[in-house]
Amino acid sequence: MIMVILFSSCNREDESKEKKQLSARKMSITTLGVNFTKELNEKLYKAVMDGKIKAYRYDSITPTCMFKPEEISSLSTIEESIQYAPDSANPDYLVDTVLKQVFKAENIVGYSIAEKWSIDPEENEIDGEIFSFAVNWQPNIAGIEIPESALFWVDYNEVLKLLSKEQAEELKKVIFNTFFEKVSAF
Repeated sequence: MIMVILFSSCNREDESKEKKQLSARKMSITTLGVNFTKELNEKLYKAVMDGKIKAYRYDSITPTCMFKPEEISSLSTIEESIQYAPDSANPDYLVDTVLKQVFKAENIVGYSIAEKWSIDPEENEIDGEIFSFAVNWQPNIAGIEIPESALFWVDYNEVLKLLSKEQAEELKKVIFNTFFEKVSAF
């Protein structure tokens, strides 16, 4: 099953003053199979952790939102400070502690892509380009599911370089097909 949800959109003009429609959407690539997604998850995460691919906080993938090398290691854990009462007979005695959720590839629940659309109403043309790709995860800390969010964004072309030619073509095909599902939903 492929799920497509449009979750942000804004109009911007680039240097050429051409009108661009930027959009980002969540998607599932489970149709490519468990082995494909597992391999992609592991390759992407390792490439980011090893500094082979630059990771960004947001889909705009600009230098100002790039993670610094020392921040990359923090992507591997979430720390949550909590208080708990170790003795139920004495609930006023609280202990402070920090719970750490270590990232595992199994925590990845989906992906997001960001696209740039050029719209030329005079020529009746629409042109689209995928420019960034995110790994979405949903950690569970102390039994509480944290809302799904992007762990990091990367340049889409860097994702394709991690894959074999056949895998890259399959990923492109799934993304292309989800576009039609998105459009036909309207």
